[in-house]
Amino acid sequence: MEILKTYSERIRDEGVHQGMQQGEAVSLLRLMHHKFGELPADIRHRIESAEPDTLSRWFDQALAADNLDEVLH
Repeated sequence: MEILKTYSERIRDEGVHQGMQQGEAVSLLRLMHHKFGELPADIRHRIESAEPDTLSRWFDQALAADNLDEVLH
């Protein structure tokens, strides 16, 4: 039973991590679309596949950025 509990906890944690990543990505995409207009597909893909800590950093950078390069570099 202990193995099953550990497996279910791991699956739950992965789901939480994925949900956080998706929420952060959606927020960043909305902010950047509002500031910079339609985003190129490669930029959208990069954001959608980034880790939550990277997305948080990019979100903070986007608040003061004047262009996409200032956000993603």
